[in-house]
Amino acid sequence: MKSLLVTLSKKTDPEEAVTKVDTTQLFHPALASGEYADSQIEAFIQVGGKKMPVTPIGPRDAAQFWFALQKAAGVVGTSVMPIGITYDEFLNISSSGKRSFIYATDLEKVAHAGYSGEDFGGGRALLIDMKNVGTEGDTQTQATRCHVLLVHEAAMSITESGVMVTQ
Repeated sequence: MKSLLVTLSKKTDPEEAVTKVDTTQLFHPALASGEYADSQIEAFIQVGGKKMPVTPIGPRDAAQFWFALQKAAGVVGTSVMPIGITYDEFLNISSSGKRSFIYATDLEKVAHAGYSGEDFGGGRALLIDMKNVGTEGDTQTQATRCHVLLVHEAAMSITESGVMVTQ
């Protein structure tokens, strides 16, 4: 597995059907409670017995969440290929109203090296631990959906006799 991305979304009206806006505006619970977006979220993942990062990101560490997103997207230290959202949009404090908080983790052992990600073979368990992503009993600060995207690499060989996929 090359990288993992987690987003939260919230239906604007619990009685209505899910709309495109509900799934494209990425919810951040601190914004809903009126706090600054760099407030309390803490997160890590665990694959089998390996915890990543070893020390969880947060709380009060939006810069590290931003760096982890850029690293997972493969654009750390470059302005040639931006990720398409600004830091203010990531923190959900943009004047445009665009919300784009994404928790991302790069699982590659060697940066930008193909096939160096985590092996999920043999039934290894995946744990995504995110703390302080809402206040108990306060539905305004709680997401209604969690979207998890796992990114992997595969090589494909196309020949006259058929297609072979190597993972």
